[in-house]
Amino acid sequence: MYFLLVKGFYPNRLGHIAGSDQVIRQQLAELGPISKAEVRVSLIVIFMAFCWILREPLKL
Repeated sequence: MYFLLVKGFYPNRLGHIAGSDQVIRQQLAELGPISKAEVRVSLIVIFMAFCWILREPLKL
């Protein structure tokens, strides 16, 4: 579904922006590594989404 939306209905017609790779790499480096708290929150969100999606089959 995502592929159909991004590539089919709403494709990016901007092309490549000069220097964008450099800017993105620099900003990612400034963020630093993912902390333990961020990993923990990500796992909780994924678990909650899993439970929400499968609430009927799991009888939650």
